[in-house]
Amino acid sequence: MKKYVNDDGSVETCHYDSSTGLMHVSKHTDVSHIIEANKRKFNEANRGYKEEVFNEVADIPVALAEQWCAQKGIKYQEFLNNPKVLKMFLNDPDNSLCRTKPGKIM
Repeated sequence: MKKYVNDDGSVETCHYDSSTGLMHVSKHTDVSHIIEANKRKFNEANRGYKEEVFNEVADIPVALAEQWCAQKGIKYQEFLNNPKVLKMFLNDPDNSLCRTKPGKIM
């Protein structure tokens, strides 16, 4: 078993099963610091949007976005380039911990 730490802080564990000839790779990413910051921002958020020039509505950890895409059968590139897919992600109640402001994305 070997462990690798990636540039993004994620840890990949590789295990080769000699009886089957298969390699198993698992990836673990600690996103708790991002989630805690999002909770603070959400609770402190100005509820208005009209007077602001830039509206940050979410901070999405890459690992969560990749996992969500895999579960939905969506390519990560589609997530990055298609506003409808991003909107679907942001309006999903399961992803509420990524939100920094309340409301529905239109």
